[in-house]
Amino acid sequence: MGGIGGPPFVGQTGWGAFCAHIPEDGNIVVLFGPHIGITDKGEIGKVHRLGQKGNSTACGAFVAAYNSCCNNEEICPKKHKHDMQQRFLKEQLYGRAKDIQKTPEPMAALAVHAFELEAVIGDKLPENGKLVLIGGVQLNMPEGMQDHFFPLMFEVRSKNAPNVDLLHVFGCETTGKGPMTHC
Repeated sequence: MGGIGGPPFVGQTGWGAFCAHIPEDGNIVVLFGPHIGITDKGEIGKVHRLGQKGNSTACGAFVAAYNSCCNNEEICPKKHKHDMQQRFLKEQLYGRAKDIQKTPEPMAALAVHAFELEAVIGDKLPENGKLVLIGGVQLNMPEGMQDHFFPLMFEVRSKNAPNVDLLHVFGCETTGKGPMTHC
């Protein structure tokens, strides 16, 4: 179900197949989200990975898609024929890259935008059980520090009931504007 950038890339058909294989009264728990790196100097959007000489972008796929959009590079179906996930990221960013660029921390805004692609999940639900979605942004910290997960969604969905928002159990509240929370 995974893919580059954080969205679960199985699409409606994949979710349907996934749900069809759950035992009766079974449940699904999905943890998803993009990641973003932070260097030892506090630079957001890069991380020093063990075994590498220097810092590299994190999430590299999203940063590459963002840079492509900021440079007004054309999204070409032929060029991306064998790179469908990257094309999807570019398509999702294309109209928002300039707004992200204007924020005080574009890489942080990019990570939150990447999380918003949760819509890929769609509306397919298990016949009898529940779908539990835990989404957020994974923060890759400098060596010697623990990574963190910043929760932006904790929701229970079932076929014949309204969605239940449980984000408050993390000590977080939604701001009412998009996925931003206070924890």
